[in-house]
Amino acid sequence: MKYAETASGEKIEAVKGIEAFCPVCREPVLARCGQIKIHHWAHEADLDCDSWTEPETEWHRGWKTYFDPLLVEVPMGPHRADIRNGAGLVIELQNSNISPAEIREREMFYGSMVWVVNAELFADRLFLTKRMGPDIFAFKWKHMRSSWLHARKPVYLDLGSFTVKDLFGVEFKRPDAYSSRVAKDLFRYDGTNGAYLDRSLVGIPDDLRGCGVLRLNTVYSGGRGSVRVTSMAGLRELLGAVAE
Repeated sequence: MKYAETASGEKIEAVKGIEAFCPVCREPVLARCGQIKIHHWAHEADLDCDSWTEPETEWHRGWKTYFDPLLVEVPMGPHRADIRNGAGLVIELQNSNISPAEIREREMFYGSMVWVVNAELFADRLFLTKRMGPDIFAFKWKHMRSSWLHARKPVYLDLGSFTVKDLFGVEFKRPDAYSSRVAKDLFRYDGTNGAYLDRSLVGIPDDLRGCGVLRLNTVYSGGRGSVRVTSMAGLRELLGAVAE
Protein backbone atom coordinates (compact mmCIF):
# COMPACT_ATOMS: atom_id res chain seq x y z
CA MET A 1 0.00 0.00 0.00
CA LYS A 2 1.15 3.52 -0.77
CA TYR A 3 -1.02 4.99 2.00
CA ALA A 4 -2.14 4.02 5.49
CA GLU A 5 -4.07 5.99 8.10
CA THR A 6 -2.98 7.33 11.45
CA ALA A 7 -5.15 6.95 14.55
CA SER A 8 -6.62 10.37 13.77
CA GLY A 9 -7.53 9.33 10.21
CA GLU A 10 -4.75 11.18 8.39
CA LYS A 11 -3.62 9.47 5.17
CA ILE A 12 0.18 9.12 5.10
CA GLU A 13 2.91 7.42 3.08
CA ALA A 14 5.27 4.89 4.63
CA VAL A 15 7.48 6.38 7.35
CA LYS A 16 9.48 4.38 9.88
CA GLY A 17 8.42 4.73 13.49
CA ILE A 18 4.88 5.96 12.77
CA GLU A 19 1.88 4.00 14.02
CA ALA A 20 -0.57 3.48 11.17
CA PHE A 21 -3.50 1.28 10.22
CA CYS A 22 -4.97 -0.34 7.10
CA PRO A 23 -7.93 1.77 5.93
CA VAL A 24 -9.94 -1.39 5.14
CA CYS A 25 -9.43 -3.82 8.05
CA ARG A 26 -8.11 -1.23 10.56
CA GLU A 27 -5.29 -3.60 11.58
CA PRO A 28 -1.81 -2.14 12.28
CA VAL A 29 0.52 -2.00 9.29
CA LEU A 30 4.30 -1.76 9.11
CA ALA A 31 6.40 0.71 7.13
CA ARG A 32 8.66 -1.09 4.65
CA CYS A 33 11.38 1.41 3.78
CA GLY A 34 14.25 -0.67 2.46
CA GLN A 35 16.84 0.07 -0.21
CA ILE A 36 15.46 -2.18 -2.96
CA LYS A 37 11.66 -2.18 -3.00
CA ILE A 38 9.68 1.03 -3.15
CA HIS A 39 8.59 2.27 0.26
CA HIS A 40 5.18 0.96 1.23
CA TRP A 41 2.93 -0.12 4.07
CA ALA A 42 2.45 -3.84 4.66
CA HIS A 43 0.28 -5.98 6.89
CA GLU A 44 2.06 -8.11 9.46
CA ALA A 45 3.53 -11.22 7.81
CA ASP A 46 2.67 -9.47 4.51
CA LEU A 47 -0.79 -11.08 4.52
CA ASP A 48 -2.86 -8.34 2.90
CA CYS A 49 -6.53 -8.23 3.81
CA ASP A 50 -7.46 -7.40 0.20
CA SER A 51 -7.34 -10.57 -1.92
CA TRP A 52 -7.13 -8.47 -5.11
CA THR A 53 -3.87 -6.79 -4.16
CA GLU A 54 -0.87 -7.31 -6.45
CA PRO A 55 2.74 -6.32 -5.72
CA GLU A 56 3.07 -2.58 -6.25
CA THR A 57 5.56 -1.38 -8.85
CA GLU A 58 6.99 1.98 -9.88
CA TRP A 59 4.40 1.93 -12.66
CA HIS A 60 1.57 1.78 -10.10
CA ARG A 61 3.17 4.58 -8.11
CA GLY A 62 3.61 6.72 -11.19
CA TRP A 63 -0.10 6.56 -11.96
CA LYS A 64 -1.14 7.22 -8.37
CA THR A 65 0.90 10.43 -8.21
CA TYR A 66 -1.41 12.00 -10.81
CA PHE A 67 -4.32 11.93 -8.37
CA ASP A 68 -5.09 13.57 -5.06
CA PRO A 69 -4.11 11.18 -2.20
CA LEU A 70 -7.74 11.17 -1.06
CA LEU A 71 -8.66 9.50 -4.38
CA VAL A 72 -5.99 6.78 -4.10
CA GLU A 73 -6.44 3.36 -2.46
CA VAL A 74 -10.03 4.11 -1.54
CA PRO A 75 -11.72 1.54 0.76
CA MET A 76 -14.78 -0.05 -0.86
CA GLY A 77 -16.13 -2.89 1.25
CA PRO A 78 -13.39 -5.53 1.65
CA HIS A 79 -11.27 -4.03 -1.14
CA ARG A 80 -9.18 -0.95 -1.92
CA ALA A 81 -9.84 0.66 -5.28
CA ASP A 82 -6.50 1.74 -6.77
CA ILE A 83 -8.04 5.10 -7.70
CA ARG A 84 -11.61 6.40 -7.39
CA ASN A 85 -11.94 9.79 -9.01
CA GLY A 86 -14.21 12.65 -8.03
CA ALA A 87 -17.01 11.34 -10.24
CA GLY A 88 -16.92 7.92 -8.55
CA LEU A 89 -15.18 6.16 -11.45
CA VAL A 90 -12.83 3.39 -10.28
CA ILE A 91 -9.50 3.08 -12.11
CA GLU A 92 -7.94 -0.34 -11.67
CA LEU A 93 -4.20 -0.45 -12.41
CA GLN A 94 -3.17 -3.88 -13.67
CA ASN A 95 0.45 -4.91 -14.10
CA SER A 96 0.39 -8.70 -13.80
CA ASN A 97 -1.73 -11.35 -15.50
CA ILE A 98 -5.30 -11.64 -14.26
CA SER A 99 -7.83 -14.43 -14.72
CA PRO A 100 -11.15 -14.02 -16.58
CA ALA A 101 -13.00 -14.87 -13.35
CA GLU A 102 -11.28 -12.07 -11.45
CA ILE A 103 -11.92 -9.59 -14.27
CA ARG A 104 -15.64 -10.36 -14.12
CA GLU A 105 -15.63 -10.27 -10.31
CA ARG A 106 -14.02 -6.84 -10.12
CA GLU A 107 -16.21 -5.38 -12.85
CA MET A 108 -19.37 -6.56 -11.08
CA PHE A 109 -18.15 -5.29 -7.71
CA TYR A 110 -17.00 -1.82 -8.79
CA GLY A 111 -19.63 -1.17 -11.46
CA SER A 112 -18.40 2.16 -12.82
CA MET A 113 -14.76 1.43 -13.65
CA VAL A 114 -12.02 1.25 -16.27
CA TRP A 115 -8.83 -0.80 -16.55
CA VAL A 116 -5.40 0.71 -17.15
CA VAL A 117 -2.91 -2.01 -18.09
CA ASN A 118 0.88 -1.77 -18.11
CA ALA A 119 1.40 -2.65 -21.78
CA GLU A 120 5.08 -1.72 -21.88
CA LEU A 121 5.70 -5.30 -20.74
CA PHE A 122 4.38 -6.69 -24.02
CA ALA A 123 4.42 -3.72 -26.42
CA ASP A 124 7.08 -5.44 -28.53
CA ARG A 125 4.37 -8.01 -29.36
CA LEU A 126 1.76 -5.43 -30.39
CA PHE A 127 1.48 -4.60 -34.09
CA LEU A 128 -0.76 -1.98 -35.67
CA THR A 129 -1.51 -3.28 -39.15
CA LYS A 130 -4.14 -1.05 -40.79
CA ARG A 131 -5.74 2.33 -40.30
CA MET A 132 -9.52 1.92 -40.09
CA GLY A 133 -10.58 5.44 -39.08
CA PRO A 134 -9.14 8.79 -37.98
CA ASP A 135 -7.79 7.29 -34.74
CA ILE A 136 -8.74 3.61 -35.05
CA PHE A 137 -6.32 0.87 -36.13
CA ALA A 138 -6.47 -2.86 -36.63
CA PHE A 139 -3.98 -4.68 -34.43
CA LYS A 140 -2.29 -8.01 -33.90
CA TRP A 141 -1.26 -8.98 -30.35
CA LYS A 142 1.20 -11.85 -30.51
CA HIS A 143 0.78 -14.23 -27.55
CA MET A 144 -2.11 -12.10 -26.34
CA ARG A 145 -3.15 -12.12 -22.68
CA SER A 146 -6.43 -13.78 -23.61
CA SER A 147 -8.16 -12.96 -20.31
CA TRP A 148 -8.85 -9.47 -21.69
CA LEU A 149 -11.33 -11.04 -24.10
CA HIS A 150 -13.64 -11.23 -21.09
CA ALA A 151 -13.46 -7.56 -20.04
CA ARG A 152 -16.69 -5.61 -20.44
CA LYS A 153 -15.38 -2.33 -19.05
CA PRO A 154 -13.03 -0.04 -21.01
CA VAL A 155 -9.43 -1.31 -21.19
CA TYR A 156 -6.61 1.17 -21.80
CA LEU A 157 -3.12 -0.08 -22.68
CA ASP A 158 -0.38 2.20 -21.33
CA LEU A 159 2.52 1.71 -23.75
CA GLY A 160 5.08 3.34 -21.47
CA SER A 161 8.17 4.24 -23.49
CA PHE A 162 6.59 2.93 -26.72
CA THR A 163 4.43 5.02 -29.06
CA VAL A 164 2.21 4.40 -32.08
CA LYS A 165 5.14 4.92 -34.46
CA ASP A 166 6.92 1.97 -32.80
CA LEU A 167 4.04 -0.45 -33.27
CA PHE A 168 3.43 -0.48 -36.99
CA GLY A 169 4.26 -3.89 -38.37
CA VAL A 170 2.99 -6.97 -40.08
CA GLU A 171 3.34 -10.70 -39.49
CA PHE A 172 3.97 -12.87 -42.54
CA LYS A 173 5.52 -16.16 -43.56
CA ARG A 174 8.56 -16.73 -45.74
CA PRO A 175 10.42 -19.85 -46.83
CA ASP A 176 13.47 -20.70 -44.77
CA ALA A 177 16.41 -21.32 -47.09
CA TYR A 178 18.02 -23.69 -44.59
CA SER A 179 14.98 -25.73 -43.62
CA SER A 180 11.97 -27.39 -45.18
CA ARG A 181 9.71 -25.70 -42.64
CA VAL A 182 8.09 -22.28 -43.09
CA ALA A 183 9.34 -19.76 -40.56
CA LYS A 184 7.26 -16.91 -39.12
CA ASP A 185 8.97 -13.56 -38.95
CA LEU A 186 7.83 -10.18 -37.65
CA PHE A 187 8.87 -7.03 -39.44
CA ARG A 188 7.97 -3.47 -38.62
CA TYR A 189 6.76 -1.44 -41.59
CA ASP A 190 4.85 1.78 -42.11
CA GLY A 191 1.44 0.20 -42.69
CA THR A 192 0.52 2.23 -45.76
CA ASN A 193 2.80 1.39 -48.68
CA GLY A 194 4.59 -1.76 -47.51
CA ALA A 195 7.96 -0.06 -47.12
CA TYR A 196 10.11 -1.03 -44.18
CA LEU A 197 9.92 1.35 -41.28
CA ASP A 198 11.86 4.51 -42.00
CA ARG A 199 10.02 6.62 -39.39
CA SER A 200 8.13 8.50 -42.11
CA LEU A 201 4.87 6.61 -41.41
CA VAL A 202 3.21 7.84 -44.59
CA GLY A 203 -0.49 8.48 -44.06
CA ILE A 204 -0.40 8.39 -40.26
CA PRO A 205 -1.27 11.82 -38.80
CA ASP A 206 1.56 13.51 -36.96
CA ASP A 207 -0.56 13.99 -33.83
CA LEU A 208 -1.06 10.23 -33.50
CA ARG A 209 2.50 9.03 -34.05
CA GLY A 210 3.69 10.04 -30.60
CA CYS A 211 0.62 8.80 -28.71
CA GLY A 212 1.23 6.18 -26.04
CA VAL A 213 -2.21 4.80 -25.15
CA LEU A 214 -4.46 2.29 -26.92
CA ARG A 215 -8.05 1.65 -25.90
CA LEU A 216 -9.21 -1.85 -26.82
CA ASN A 217 -12.13 -1.43 -29.19
CA THR A 218 -12.87 -4.93 -30.47
CA VAL A 219 -10.88 -8.02 -29.52
CA TYR A 220 -11.12 -11.49 -31.02
CA SER A 221 -9.52 -14.79 -30.10
CA GLY A 222 -6.18 -15.13 -31.82
CA GLY A 223 -5.08 -11.70 -30.69
CA ARG A 224 -6.67 -9.58 -33.40
CA GLY A 225 -9.08 -6.67 -33.25
CA SER A 226 -9.09 -2.89 -33.30
CA VAL A 227 -7.90 -0.15 -30.98
CA ARG A 228 -8.48 3.56 -30.60
CA VAL A 229 -5.37 5.71 -30.15
CA THR A 230 -5.16 8.49 -27.59
CA SER A 231 -2.44 10.43 -25.83
CA MET A 232 -1.39 9.93 -22.23
CA ALA A 233 -2.40 13.51 -21.46
CA GLY A 234 -5.80 12.85 -22.99
CA LEU A 235 -6.29 9.72 -20.91
CA ARG A 236 -5.30 11.45 -17.68
CA GLU A 237 -7.74 14.25 -18.41
CA LEU A 238 -10.49 11.74 -19.18
CA LEU A 239 -9.86 9.90 -15.92
CA GLY A 240 -9.87 13.07 -13.85
CA ALA A 241 -6.21 13.35 -12.86
CA VAL A 242 -5.66 16.39 -10.70
CA ALA A 243 -1.86 16.56 -10.34
CA GLU A 244 1.08 16.87 -12.71
